Amino acid sequence: MKKRLLLLSLIGFIQLNTSAQVVVFNEDFASQQSQQPGWTVIDGDNDTKGWGFYNFTTNPLASNHPSASVINPQGRLAISQSYDGAALTPDNYLISPAINLANVPTTSGTVTLKFKVGSDQSAYLYAQEKVSVYVVSNISTPSVISATSPVHSAVLASTGLNEFTYDISNKSGQTVYLVFRHHGCTNMGSLILDDVLVTKASSAGVNEVGLDVLVAPNPVIDDLSISLNEDIKTISFYDLKGTLVKEVGNVNSTNTIIDLTSFEKGLYFYSIETVNGKFAKNSIIKD
Repeated sequence: MKKRLLLLSLIGFIQLNTSAQVVVFNEDFASQQSQQPGWTVIDGDNDTKGWGFYNFTTNPLASNHPSASVINPQGRLAISQSYDGAALTPDNYLISPAINLANVPTTSGTVTLKFKVGSDQSAYLYAQEKVSVYVVSNISTPSVISATSPVHSAVLASTGLNEFTYDISNKSGQTVYLVFRHHGCTNMGSLILDDVLVTKASSAGVNEVGLDVLVAPNPVIDDLSISLNEDIKTISFYDLKGTLVKEVGNVNSTNTIIDLTSFEKGLYFYSIETVNGKFAKNSIIKD
């Protein structure tokens, strides 16, 4: 009877909420080791000054940087310059690894892209960098990329970092690349990029109010990363029969990595309990 009630409870939270999000792609450039492999750079204007990566928190020049107070908390960033001791006119492309959006419904709001872009300058006079963002399946040449309608194309409207969110559900079912193009400006400063996130709506999940949950990758092959904005107490995994197949207790941290190598392929439900007695429930696929 207990197992039956548990299964009914799992079915119940599936029916209660369809707005939970599963992380498909997440890049914060935090360190060279943690950065996802597969990012590529095209120097479209051939000035040898393409996209690069710079850690403002450890570089000794950071304390003297005009926007150190804005940039430092972000740590390591992707950066493209329009000034380097002399005026530059960039046409620089930063291309993400391939992102698989297969088996995602084409419903509006199903797939969301978020990213932060900004300037390293404290005065807007030198912060007017232009950035265009494309979501494409063909990255063979810059001309092929730029012939596609961007999801975002604008000159920065202010100094500092700004976050943008776009519905890219029309790309569902495809394997796509995110392309961040710095162009259409000269003699400014540097364009900075951080916190690139692609999520998809989950068909099964419910989080209590105030809980922000990141579970990735999904599908998972071996290690599953779980992060919350509250300390985690216990994480439980159940199969389709409602049988408890794994439980990790006394986590006492906001993030953890769980080895699921021993799981057979298929759909599993998880339940996360925080030390404050809140719950997040959803599903994962084991590949």
